[in-house]
Amino acid sequence: MVDMNKEMSTKTLLGQSLLIVLVWLGWVLLMRWYPEPFANVYLRGLVRIGILLVPAYLFSRKSGTSWLESWYLRVNWQRGVMIGLVVSVLFLSFSYLAQSRALEIVWQLPVKVDTWFNWIIGSPFAEEAWFRAVLFGQIHRQHGLVYALLGSSLMFGLLHLPTWILLDGLSTILIVQSFGNIVLYGLAFALLFRVTGSLWASLVPHWLNNLFVQGFLR
Repeated sequence: MVDMNKEMSTKTLLGQSLLIVLVWLGWVLLMRWYPEPFANVYLRGLVRIGILLVPAYLFSRKSGTSWLESWYLRVNWQRGVMIGLVVSVLFLSFSYLAQSRALEIVWQLPVKVDTWFNWIIGSPFAEEAWFRAVLFGQIHRQHGLVYALLGSSLMFGLLHLPTWILLDGLSTILIVQSFGNIVLYGLAFALLFRVTGSLWASLVPHWLNNLFVQGFLR
C-alpha cells in the first residue's frame, strides 16, 4: 500500500493532471498542423500512454512501493476481475442491443494492431493507473469520496476534449454530450475501484468497453 507519509497534495496532483491535459493538447495541435510524423498511429499511442504512465510510475517510486502495489493491481485482484467482468457483461449486453439496432450494423472484432495497442489496451491501462489509482486514491484519502469522484472524473473528461474539438471536429452539442458521458464513465470506474479496492474492477470494464466501441467503429 502507499506510504501515507509520502502522499502528494491534492493541489499538486490536480496541477499535474492539468499539465498532462496541456501536454496532450499540444500534441493534438501538432497532429493537426503536421500530420506527418505526429499523427502516426503508433507515435500517437506512445505519447497518449506515456503522458499518463510516466507520472503514475514516478508516483509509485516516490511512495516507496512497487507500481503493482501503488496501482492496486495486487490487492483483491481476483475480486476486482470478477466484479469487473460481471459489470461489463451486464452493461455491454444492453449496449450491444441498443447500438446494433440504432446503427443497423454488426459488431466485429477489431484486427488492427494499432487499435489494440492504443485504444483497447494501452490508453485504458494508463488512464486507470493515473486517474483512478493515483488521482482518485490520493484525493479520497485526503478529502473524501465526493471530492475524489468529482476531481478524478472531471480531469478524465478534460483529457478527451482536445481530440474531440481539434481532430474529430464534433459539434458543440456532441462535445457537451460526449464530455458528460465520459465523466459518467469516470464516476462508474472510480466507484468500482473504491468498492473493491482493486484497479482490476475498473480496468476490465474500461478495456472491454473500448473493445466494444472499436468493434462498431472498425
